[in-house]
Amino acid sequence: WSIKPYNRSFNHDYCDTEEASDLLTLLESDVKPLFYKRDQNGLPNEWIKYAKMAIRTILPQFNSARMVCDYLTEHYLPASVYGRRLRQNNGAEALSLEDFKRRVRAAWPGVMGILISDVPAQIHSGDTLTLNVAVTLNGLNPEDIAVECLFGQDTPSGDWATVERFSTTVTATTTEHNASDGTQVYSFTLNIQLAGLQKFRFRIVPNHSAQLHPYELGLMKWI
Repeated sequence: WSIKPYNRSFNHDYCDTEEASDLLTLLESDVKPLFYKRDQNGLPNEWIKYAKMAIRTILPQFNSARMVCDYLTEHYLPASVYGRRLRQNNGAEALSLEDFKRRVRAAWPGVMGILISDVPAQIHSGDTLTLNVAVTLNGLNPEDIAVECLFGQDTPSGDWATVERFSTTVTATTTEHNASDGTQVYSFTLNIQLAGLQKFRFRIVPNHSAQLHPYELGLMKWI
């Protein structure tokens, strides 16, 4: 059964009232008589026939097969692969991840960053822009964090809408870590393709190859 929707250009209260009236009329005239009409054995044969027809025609089109497949491919299988990965080599990577999380949580209150590049007032689409961020690591290794640069715009409601996101990290073999003051410079070389007025923001997040989600620690510092 279906109820014909009213044009939403009408007053919403009017539409709700009319559709509710149509629903009650449908229940009284079609649904209830079909359900309560019983044979000598007390069975609503017409209702059962209608239900079987609905199952036969609707289930091939609307069922939970896609939902189950999505759960399997997007969650259960990746979780199984991730679990096997952490168990390899007597759980070496799991131990590394746990040590990383412990160190990051302890050091995070003292982690901070600052933009040290001069930003031109105007650039053209297709130009290359180099931005450098100096981060105080507070005892962490340079590869323990990543710096993200977000380009976006303010929405009419005053919220921030991210258009593009860039991330940069360093490795233990390529670091330029300054041991004297515990800072590390993270560099972005960006090819700007956006047009119009754009804004950018930076944030610091923990970084480890074994994290299941890049933000799973719930720690983030905005610059």
